[in-house]
Amino acid sequence: MSAQSKPPPVCLANSASPECKAVLRLKLARGMSSSAWNAIRESFGGAAGALCASAAAWQAARLAPQLRDAALGVTQRALQGLLTQLSDAGAHVLIWNDAAYPHLLSHLSDAPPVLFVRGELKPQTTACVAIVGSRAATPTGRATARRFGETLVAQGCTLVSGLALGIDAAAHQDALRAVPVHGQLPQIAVAACGSDRVYPRAHERLAEEIVVSGGVILTEFLPGEPPLAAHFPQRNRIISGICLGVVVVEAAERSGSLIPARLAAEQGREVFAGPGAVVSAQSRGCHSLIRDGAMLVEDMAEVFSELKLESAFQSKMQPKTKGSVASSQRVEAPHELPDEPVYRMLQSGPMSVDDVAAALGVAPPEALSRLEKLALSGFVCGAVGGVGMFRFRACDRENRSSEW
Repeated sequence: MSAQSKPPPVCLANSASPECKAVLRLKLARGMSSSAWNAIRESFGGAAGALCASAAAWQAARLAPQLRDAALGVTQRALQGLLTQLSDAGAHVLIWNDAAYPHLLSHLSDAPPVLFVRGELKPQTTACVAIVGSRAATPTGRATARRFGETLVAQGCTLVSGLALGIDAAAHQDALRAVPVHGQLPQIAVAACGSDRVYPRAHERLAEEIVVSGGVILTEFLPGEPPLAAHFPQRNRIISGICLGVVVVEAAERSGSLIPARLAAEQGREVFAGPGAVVSAQSRGCHSLIRDGAMLVEDMAEVFSELKLESAFQSKMQPKTKGSVASSQRVEAPHELPDEPVYRMLQSGPMSVDDVAAALGVAPPEALSRLEKLALSGFVCGAVGGVGMFRFRACDRENRSSEW
């Protein structure tokens, strides 16, 4: 990033909260697994409570007191050093209980307690859909990714990727070209390294353009951490975890882009795959996904239809005319109640996706899609229960606001 175009440091005011400081101490201490974090949440209500608890209380919760001791041993100087590194990278801290933390991601039992974000990640008002695929993409694959990416953001949805070479980059490139016409549109790139670097390095300019256009680069890895091979599966669970669905445009039989698709299926998300020539090695992975139950798609309209986003996210954008004022607003979901039966059901108390699915007699993905539409309209909020138990509740219709 050039010195002239580098954005000013992002305000780190949220980093002053006791919970944020405690989460960062645990992060700097390293060695905190997803199961350990879930136990901390369940037993102590969060990181701050955990670090105030005794070693005996940690043992009673089946947690290693050594992690507590290591976190308490993190100095204020080390903590400030981390915040300085983030500020220098134009990044800020987002912890598990922040309003802007991606709400679909928070459903997962292995959701990271902290994310480091370049750009401004606001409480979500648009649906997220990932577009991923082969790094060694064919010209046809790149053209399809560009068309899908531009259509997705023009429809008012958020484009998500791993910022990889090939398909990922192509999707963002045409989405960025749509910005001068449609105004700033949200895009999210999930990194497998610290926020002070970009991988691959060839995408440094692309990453900067995403942030400048109103998108974000987010990661769970500390500044200075390189893109190790073990980091990519962790990154992939975030890509699929924040989305309603994952679209694999083109992939070889053993392509790494199949991982977020497999994870998406495990997480109850929709999986879409683009068909290719039967003789093309770069299409075999997509054909395998289709055989395993992924929906074959040739156009983003099919994705919108399957995710039931046609009405909620029908684009209202018009190309700007000469003399018009530039707008940086996203397309907002309509304020009309989109699903009366589900909303009424939730008024009796919080329910999980599985509870709603059982009550409606539908599959969990369909229930999740209907809940998502209510959430994006502000009628449904999140309510965290025990370990890995995320439930939905009806918001006050007279005082609706984003509580994600």
